[in-house]
Formats: sequence, C-alpha cells, structure tokens
Amino acid sequence: MCFMRSIKMRIFKYFLALTLFSCANIIMPTGGEKDVQAPKVLNTFYINEDNTITLQFDFDEYIQINNWDKYFYISPPIEGKVKKKIKGKSLILKIEDTLFNQSTYSIYLNSCIKDNNEGNILLEYVHNFSLDTVLDTMSINGFLQDAYTLDTLESSAILLYGTEIHDSLIFKIPPNFIARTDKNGNFNFSNLDTKTYNIFAHQDFDYKYSNNKKIAFLNNAINATKDSFLFLYAFEPILHSNALTDSSLATQKDTINKLFEDSSQFFENNYGNLELVFDENNACVIQLINNDKVIKEKSFLKEPYIIKNIPPASYRLKYIYDLNSDGMWTTGDREHKVQPERVIYYPNSVNIRENWDLVLDWFILE
Repeated sequence: MCFMRSIKMRIFKYFLALTLFSCANIIMPTGGEKDVQAPKVLNTFYINEDNTITLQFDFDEYIQINNWDKYFYISPPIEGKVKKKIKGKSLILKIEDTLFNQSTYSIYLNSCIKDNNEGNILLEYVHNFSLDTVLDTMSINGFLQDAYTLDTLESSAILLYGTEIHDSLIFKIPPNFIARTDKNGNFNFSNLDTKTYNIFAHQDFDYKYSNNKKIAFLNNAINATKDSFLFLYAFEPILHSNALTDSSLATQKDTINKLFEDSSQFFENNYGNLELVFDENNACVIQLINNDKVIKEKSFLKEPYIIKNIPPASYRLKYIYDLNSDGMWTTGDREHKVQPERVIYYPNSVNIRENWDLVLDWFILE
C-alpha cells in the first residue's frame, strides 16, 4: 500500500512540474497591429516678438527629427538661422530673421519628422504663414527630368526670379521662391502671388550654381493665374556662346556599339529590319536601346524611316527631334535661350526578330 502511494505521489509531482513549466512559458500578447501611420499635425500657431518668429506644430504622437538638414527649407529663402526643438509631441521652430509683412512663407517639413516608436515618416507637409492678415495661396506644380534620358531628377532646386532680375544675376542672388523636387521629380509652389516670374532649375538644392551641373529653364515667364503645371528638361549647358554649332560640346551621345554599325556584310539573314511610319515628316534621330545601351542609331531628314540589319532583341525606341538637322541630339544654351532638342520614347518595347521586317506606326504626341 505504501508502495502504491509512493508511485501516485511521484506521478502527481511529475504532472505538477509539467504544469508549472508550461505556465512559465506563456506567449505574451502582440499588442495589436503595428503602427504604420505617420504623425499628424493637430494644431499650429506662431508668435512674433523681438525679430524672432516662434512656430509650434502639435502632433498626435511623440515625434523625433528625421534627416532635417537634408530636407528642411523655407520659401522664400531666409538669411537668418532656424532653431528647432522637440518637446514631447510638439516641434518648435525659432526663426531669427526679419520677415516681410506682405510675403507668404512656406515651411517644408517633408520627410523631416518621424514618430518615436515605429519610425513612420511624415512624407509630405507644408505649412504656409504670413505676418500679414492675407495669405497668398496660388500654386504651380511641375515636373523635372533629364532632357536626354527622361530620367527624373530628385532633390533639385526650382527657382523663381522676378522678371526685373537680369539673367547675369541668376544663380548669384537668392530667388523670390524656391522648391525642391521629390524622388519622382515633382515640385510644388503653394504660396505664390499674382506676379510674373522666370523659372530656372539646377541639380543642387541651392540657388548658387556650379558649371558642372545640369540646368533647366523656360523661355517664357510664368504666372500662377494662368500656369498650373510645368515641364522642365535639364541639360548640361554650353559653356561658351560660340559653341552652339560645335558637335563635340553640343551633344551627349551614348557610346554606340560599333560591332553592329556595319553589320550588313556579316550574317545578314540573322538580323531584322524596322520601318517606322510617323504622322509627321521631320528630321529626326532614331535610337534602339537595349539594357541602357544604344545598339543602333540612324538619323533621317525625311521619310522613309527604315533601319536595317538590327540584331534580334527587345528594344526601347527613342525619337529625337533633330531641329538643326545635324544628325545628333543637341543640348541647350541658356545664354541664347535655346532649349535642348526634345526626346520621346515609344510607349512599349519593340521585338526585332531574325529575318523579319517590322512596320510600326508611331503617333508622336506634342
């Protein structure tokens, strides 16, 4: 009997140990869904005293700074210092400068703030304020891309100058307004008045220009009462005014694969031919691009637009408006207000097959 009791006691202690062990390994709750929301601004206000503007932005959660020096700016640009401070859920800015009463200022906090816990970034936030009772709220949006490749240009400066400013002062004095392009090449001015401005752009986010950077401009002045969206095309400028006809400076041609340049005498039947039919009959340059390399290029003064002996592959087609009929893409010249030659890509890839003639209709959109 004592023996049976001893066995039962051992079994009871064994199961008790298992129970205690399993209780010590309880999985803790996850705490709900992960926070993926960026901080939101709930209130803003400012105080103007002793030549210092204090602005406070109250958020819905605790915040911290994110790449402030890279993203923060004010338009119109100011010369004084901007001191920042995080206090709990608030961002406090102190602007030590004399601001103009009749100007509307935009404070760009795009990508400058993130929350404390998950690091969610406030991607877009612009606050307009004025020391006057009236805000200028007219806007112009736009898009900046490389004139030759059509790649978008990020973190570039878009500058507005009054039409009374002489061109020789452009990039030497602060602009009336400044904006920065985002990762998709988009820019925005949201605090414009009814005045007319000249618009310029260059790659560095600054109003000062260095000669090795691409620039963009429009020949005509702009006004927010009639202009809402702008396209700018950046190019490497001509450095000397007499170099406009010098093809060594006026072009940015890719390195052509010369292996296929005279391919008609080798394995001719292994190649394909392409005929392009356009809705207009202009001088142009056609490039066939594969893996970002120009495999085939041919210039035309008029129809027919036929390219022979093309290696079989899938290509992007580039159309260059050859306005000066020199057989190559020509860059721009700000001094003479000459825009770079326009470039257009065919919307779809084009497959060239062996021993095959392809006829392709291409409606060129202005």
